[in-house]
Amino acid sequence: MINGKNVSLEGRGYNIAIINPKNEKVEQVKSFDTFDNARESEKLVKYIEMIPNGRIVAVSVKDEASANLTPEAIDALN
Repeated sequence: MINGKNVSLEGRGYNIAIINPKNEKVEQVKSFDTFDNARESEKLVKYIEMIPNGRIVAVSVKDEASANLTPEAIDALN
């Protein structure tokens, strides 16, 4: 929930919302099924690396997200 609205894609795995702190608008929402596929971990890392500095990042998990989560994805999430 962001400003009272559910913006999550509600996909299995990691759901990420990027928020602009200046106008409090959700700029982008993505989902990564790191339970099913290790390639999703690679996509997650690349996505996190491209987030502009200064943005608010909201992260949630639906169902299970760790089965194919790589060490690189863990580092990126930290």
